[in-house]
Amino acid sequence: MEKSPLGNVSRNPEFVEQIRWWNCSHDSLQQKTAEENARECGVLVSLYDWENMVEFWYSIRNNLFHGGKDPDVARDQLMVKNGYLTLRELLEMLLNEQLRTL
Repeated sequence: MEKSPLGNVSRNPEFVEQIRWWNCSHDSLQQKTAEENARECGVLVSLYDWENMVEFWYSIRNNLFHGGKDPDVARDQLMVKNGYLTLRELLEMLLNEQLRTL
């Protein structure tokens, strides 16, 4: 399967809309720097790309609770699978940290 950046297709499945808050860790989109605006949207650059990981999870949440879903659609399968894998890792880190503080 060919990989492509994550985008919003809820309004029109034929047109992938950029996720506005991607690459933004500020309180307002207007605070994004030129460097942040120049970075590609919809791509997680590493497992430490927390600002975009949160946007990824939020997109999965929106995908699951709004619009059409189909368990046979590759995009929906990819979102759920990778959402589970990344959230599982985050929860393991948080639980391990909490166990160390007990």
